[in-house]
Amino acid sequence: MVYGLANAGARLLAGADRQPYDRIDWSWKNTKVRRLFLDHTLGIADVMVSLELERFTF
Repeated sequence: MVYGLANAGARLLAGADRQPYDRIDWSWKNTKVRRLFLDHTLGIADVMVSLELERFTF
């Protein structure tokens, strides 16, 4: 399962970091994601999870 950041989430994160919320339509951007981008992003996430798991096995 893959999730994307939408407008409400972007606004919440900007508020938590006390950063200005730019009016980017995150929901629209999520519809433009293509297979190559998704494969790359999920591959990076797999590597990061593997590194974190290794860190806790020692």
